[in-house]
Amino acid sequence: MDNKFNHFLLEQYKLANGYKFIDLNSKTFKTDYLAWLEERKHQGYKYLDFLYEMKQSILERTTAEVGKNEIDCLTSPFDTTIISPYEYNDIDDRTRLIPAIMKVVDEEIVLQFPPIDKIRLMTLPKKIELLMTENPYTPYSISGWDTLHNSGNYDIAVGIYGSTYDKDIKEKLKMLKDLKEKILFGDYKYDLHHDKDMYYGAIVSERQEKRLKK
Repeated sequence: MDNKFNHFLLEQYKLANGYKFIDLNSKTFKTDYLAWLEERKHQGYKYLDFLYEMKQSILERTTAEVGKNEIDCLTSPFDTTIISPYEYNDIDDRTRLIPAIMKVVDEEIVLQFPPIDKIRLMTLPKKIELLMTENPYTPYSISGWDTLHNSGNYDIAVGIYGSTYDKDIKEKLKMLKDLKEKILFGDYKYDLHHDKDMYYGAIVSERQEKRLKK
């Protein structure tokens, strides 16, 4: 499937616009959808500026952006590590890519590589200290991320952004607040903000001491 027409991106488009059904063959849909993707890209740049103010290390190789498609990945122009099962054609330095689905099991990272019937536990490179994602495709996408933070094994940065006219704002805010409520200590930043017709928010680890090392 074309990266632009990724199933999860289509679902986010439907939720944001309150659509129950879309005709994938409709020229009207394609025009509107591609315009929505372009708008979301510009919103993503503004969100990234907002997030950078909270955590400057998000643009370093010690950070991994997780689970995003080539179309909605925010850090591909920078040096950030990318953990994703989707194909990336715009990145020349393939050492930045870990082509896998990331899951959290008992405070540990499980990376599922193709073929999907084989799962192996992999320790991420020691250089990875922060895991980030934004506009998670589903609540399951960030399942267990609170344990990564609470254990001290990794820092996290989870955010949301979009248009104030979106129909799914309440659901996305709830996803972020549910994660916040699972954080056991106060060693994080949490911020919600809006700028004209755009909103954004994030919860970001902010530790006074170095994170724990196994």
